[in-house]
Amino acid sequence: MTSLATMYQTGAGVERNDALAFRYYTAAAAAGRADGMTGLGYLYGIGSGVPLDYARARHGAASEGVNYLIPVKQPIKNETSLQTYGQSAEEILKLLDATKPTTTIVILDACRNVPFSGSRGSGGGLARMDARNGSIIAYSTAPGKTAADGDGDDSPYAAALAAMIGKSDEPVEIVFRRVRAQVLGATQNAQTPWESTSLVSDFTFRAK
Repeated sequence: MTSLATMYQTGAGVERNDALAFRYYTAAAAAGRADGMTGLGYLYGIGSGVPLDYARARHGAASEGVNYLIPVKQPIKNETSLQTYGQSAEEILKLLDATKPTTTIVILDACRNVPFSGSRGSGGGLARMDARNGSIIAYSTAPGKTAADGDGDDSPYAAALAAMIGKSDEPVEIVFRRVRAQVLGATQNAQTPWESTSLVSDFTFRAK
C-alpha cells in the first residue's frame, strides 16, 4: 500500500494524485504500518492533498542544528531515522516563503523530547531558527529547552495561546508576551516561551 502511495505522491510511473496517495497511506497506517504513518505525517506537513496541519507531527527534535517535526507514532530510534522520516522545519519555512505572504506566523509547540541519546547535536530541545523578514517564529519554550505536555488535553503553552488568541485584539507581539507570562505562571517558571521576530507590518488575531 505504501509503495502505491509513494508512486501517486511522486508521480513515479503513474499520474501524480495526492488524494490517492493519502488514501493508500491512510490504509497502511490503519494496518499499523509505520511507513504509512510517516507518509501521512509528511502529507500533512507540506499540505499536499490535505489541509496543512503540523499539529499531526506532534513532536520535534533537533539534529546537527536542524529542527525536525516527527510524524505521529513514527518510531524514531536514531539520528539517521530522524533525518530520514522527520520533516525539516526549515524546509517548511521555505515552502511558506514561496507563497510570498505579507505576514508569516509559525508556532512550534513540539514536545521537544529527544527520542534517542548519544548522538551528535541531539541535545534536548529545538535549535534556534531566526525569523525571515515579515515573519515571526514562536516557540513554546526557549531554544535548547524542553516543553511540558501538561496533564490535560492541551499543553500549558497551547492552553494559554488558545485563550489569548480567542479574546485579544492586541498586536501579535503583545499576545505572545502575555502567553509567556501565563506559561511561566503555570509551570512555576520552568518553561519560558520564546519568539524570533522580523515582522514589518501590524498583525492581530482578532480585528478591533
